[in-house]
Amino acid sequence: MKKSFAVSEEALVKLYILLPNIVFAFLIDVKKDDGTLHTALPFILLYCFQKMGIFTLDSFGKITNYLKVLRVALSLALLGSCLALIGVSGHKEILIDLGAILLGSGLSCLPLLDKEAFGSRLPKIKRWALVLTLVIIGLVSLAIKYQAKFFELLLLVGLLGGAWINAFLAPTSKEKMLDHLVIKWRSFVPAGTIFILYAMIRTYRQTALISDFEWMLIFCGIILLSFIYKNMFNIFEQTYQFWLGALKNFLVIYTLFWLFVLGKMQEIMLAFVILIVSGLLASQIIQKLTPKKLFGAEVWAYLGTLIGLLGMILPKTYLVGLFWACLCSSVADKLNTQVGENVDQTGKVKTLGSVVQQIFLGATIEFVSLVMLHSPQALIYPTVYHQTKASYYLPAITVRVILITVFIISGSLIFFRKYKQQVIHQKEAGHV
Repeated sequence: MKKSFAVSEEALVKLYILLPNIVFAFLIDVKKDDGTLHTALPFILLYCFQKMGIFTLDSFGKITNYLKVLRVALSLALLGSCLALIGVSGHKEILIDLGAILLGSGLSCLPLLDKEAFGSRLPKIKRWALVLTLVIIGLVSLAIKYQAKFFELLLLVGLLGGAWINAFLAPTSKEKMLDHLVIKWRSFVPAGTIFILYAMIRTYRQTALISDFEWMLIFCGIILLSFIYKNMFNIFEQTYQFWLGALKNFLVIYTLFWLFVLGKMQEIMLAFVILIVSGLLASQIIQKLTPKKLFGAEVWAYLGTLIGLLGMILPKTYLVGLFWACLCSSVADKLNTQVGENVDQTGKVKTLGSVVQQIFLGATIEFVSLVMLHSPQALIYPTVYHQTKASYYLPAITVRVILITVFIISGSLIFFRKYKQQVIHQKEAGHV
């Protein structure tokens, strides 16, 4: 029985971002007469709380027992998914909204807790967890196709329930969850800023409703965050993590946008399978590397990422390029996390990269849409209303070319500066 729960737990680690976002994204009903903002609210709330949680994890004091924190996080997530399930079955939208808040808050802690909480598993369990992951993806795909919203949430409840039971069965020390309770009010400033920024961004992407004043607030928020974290980017590894966080977010967000423009919603699940498989392969590649090969592997991972981005430019090779870019960027991310400094800040840096990328992507879409379609919101409509037109095709490719060009130029400046510093350090240490 305990091994069954362990399989469920391993699968959750692989799906903690994928599954909830897919489930809540397809709860959005664009056919309702009361507009898309009302029906998109649960997804917006889930996304925002999931992103801001990493900034508040240590706001109440130094964590001394990670397993107890995991239990609290999984309890919140499980309660949230149960409320959403009841809300969908009983058509109680307030329960779906509340469930999204609790689910997002609980899942936001998992990226920092997985190494402490889940521990090492047998390869056999990892294999079965991979099988379970792929089975869940297949079941969710069928549920989306047949609009079985209740079944999607039931799968989520089952997966969280297994992980929750395993977390409470696991032996733990008698240490308190926190060294001592002390609220760090300063940490709530970036958390609140991140929440507001993501709320504006996701509302814009789901409804195409945003004013010039709100754009001004978004850029003011970015300026505020840059002042708060101004010393963070003096470290080359963290600057590279910022770039990787922005890139990985672009690969997901733009792919969804592109498939909506093409009207190929059935390929959305294929794109998410690519993201999962590439991440799993990246983990296997990292395990095969010896310490002597890590330095050279970073270079090849970065160059491979660039090749994948170039492959994404052409529509016929888009998915192949996406897979290669996801694989190489995942390898680069894991390598940089291992050799970088201030690893505890990695999640925050990647979240900042994600929010900056989304703002830049939104601004680029508006600019291209205004120039080529004579309306700043025209290119957002395929995402909002799941409708496509032939006139959207070329502008969407133009957005892609602009973003990929920016990533290649900025990434080259950041990576080779970091690489140069690493070479200098290795020469000084007598390793080269």
